[in-house]
Amino acid sequence: MDIKKENLGKRHKKWRKKYLNLNQEQLESKINKTQSSISNYDNGRQIPPYSVLKIYMENGLNLNWLFAGEGSVIREDELSKTRKTTGKTLSKLLEQFEKDSPLEKFFFQINRLSKLNDKLSELPLNQNDIERGKKIINKKILDLIENQK
Repeated sequence: MDIKKENLGKRHKKWRKKYLNLNQEQLESKINKTQSSISNYDNGRQIPPYSVLKIYMENGLNLNWLFAGEGSVIREDELSKTRKTTGKTLSKLLEQFEKDSPLEKFFFQINRLSKLNDKLSELPLNQNDIERGKKIINKKILDLIENQK
């Protein structure tokens, strides 16, 4: 495994900004490190210590991705949990929409499904799972429209 600090820094910054959705100050309070240290991690000047890496792992980070750029950003076991949770949530919402079909709720249902469709892209899922979820939601939207005719 060839670890280049500048690449590790770029991946660290991507993890912090895209997956944790935190700026350096916010991360500072969560991992008990200075903003200067976090800046050093982001720029590849310093490798995060074990105590920080442990916190990252507990939040789903795949260390193989961080150090070598291999595999997905999120550990497979975390992806599996997210897929199950997302699938259950989607199923519950779709069940509820099937029970509530009066015309006055039609637009509300379409709006909620559209928002859910948009949110799927923000979840740490692989592209196939996102596309599968969007297909299910889009089919449900089309079914709702067809049933209102």
